[in-house]
Amino acid sequence: MKAGDTLDVQVLLRGKPVADVVVIAEYTTDSDNRSVRTNADGKASITIRNQGLNVVAASFSEELQDRTRADEVGHFATLTLNLHYHAE
Repeated sequence: MKAGDTLDVQVLLRGKPVADVVVIAEYTTDSDNRSVRTNADGKASITIRNQGLNVVAASFSEELQDRTRADEVGHFATLTLNLHYHAE
């Protein structure tokens, strides 16, 4: 894998796919750009940005049935990839 390649990801909650989750392709250096949303199967495709450290992030909120303590709970996960440099 190298910068510019496509990476397929899937977001699950309690083992089930989650649709419409924001997935940020590079959270640490480009968090305002290059975001996509998961499809009905919780899947999305992102483009690897860096030849080196990449931090992919997914974030969404889940409404709670019992709202005595809170209305929703936020979920946030990251996937970190460190791609080694290749001599071409």
